[in-house]
Amino acid sequence: MKRYAIFELKNALIKILKINHVNDDQAKILADTMLEADMRGVHTHGISIFPAYIKKIQSNGFNLTT
Repeated sequence: MKRYAIFELKNALIKILKINHVNDDQAKILADTMLEADMRGVHTHGISIFPAYIKKIQSNGFNLTT
């Protein structure tokens, strides 16, 4: 299993979210929350669900205007 530095993962998540029109603050909060979940061992709420979040964002399943 390849390992990554936490700041590299965070930056990558934020970059992908911003590409998908998530604002800076929301992107940072989501990235921090998912990474924190993984670091605490709660992988069901970590970056393993990130692709599903991106898919939902792309299908306008989240209100990103608030």
